[in-house]
Amino acid sequence: MSVISNFPALPNRLKIYYAYLLDKTKGEEQEKLFNLVAPSSLDRKNNSEESKKPLHKDVFAELKLLDLVEEQENKILLKYSPGKRELNSAGGLDAYFLALMENRLVLSGGVENYGQADFPKALAWFLMQNPANPFEWSNPVGKLSDTETTWLRQNADIVVTARFQNFLYWTNYLGYTSFVGTNKPFIIPDPTKAIERHLPNVFDSNSELRMDEFITALGASCPVLENGVVRNDIEAINPTKSLGREEGHLSKSTSLALKRLDISGKLKLSKHADADVILLDWGSDMGRYSHIQWMKG
Repeated sequence: MSVISNFPALPNRLKIYYAYLLDKTKGEEQEKLFNLVAPSSLDRKNNSEESKKPLHKDVFAELKLLDLVEEQENKILLKYSPGKRELNSAGGLDAYFLALMENRLVLSGGVENYGQADFPKALAWFLMQNPANPFEWSNPVGKLSDTETTWLRQNADIVVTARFQNFLYWTNYLGYTSFVGTNKPFIIPDPTKAIERHLPNVFDSNSELRMDEFITALGASCPVLENGVVRNDIEAINPTKSLGREEGHLSKSTSLALKRLDISGKLKLSKHADADVILLDWGSDMGRYSHIQWMKG
């Protein structure tokens, strides 16, 4: 059961569980833990102890699948507890846990070892979509073509609305999508936050890169983005024929993200004379850039 199909295993629930256990070096009794994860207020229609057990079991099952917790003598404890220095270096618990989840769901070459083989494939496919044609939150499967539905059912089973929505919750938490409008009526592919998080890895000791160098490094750091191994596989299959990407072009979602980072001052896009360019596709307009600079701090 992956995070796509395990409906109670939402980011905040897993993080609450993880944060609580971080302070319990000797573990915690299961009874106390399931009262924490599923307090009575979350189930006002049915406050029985039996009604809360499935929620606890599903959250715990996902944490075990992600190789984050283990059981010892009827107690649950973290398999690895980061120290304060490690947490501070990561930017705090929230940033550490987000990076940990991204590693388990997206970055690791062994995501299948964590029961998440469908997630990066679904994410790479979603990032090929056009942000100008958003998905409706209440019915995200409604705009899928028959070809897409068949491919998704076989490779990343999100053709059921509840699964698609769970997938979108996680992609938004990880910084690959954005909700637009009030009360989350639509969602678009938008990897702005994810790309910003990967900038230290991408630039390494450099402050400026050629655009082709940047895209190569970005794909190496994050396999669901352009030139990444997962993205390359999905683009080769191209289940959505109209979303093919020409050589030397970036997808509309990555183009949107880089433009936003440029506008916010995190990155600076430029065109040097006589240098090869990469085209950023904004739909009605194109941007031609040869270099990209990381404006640290």
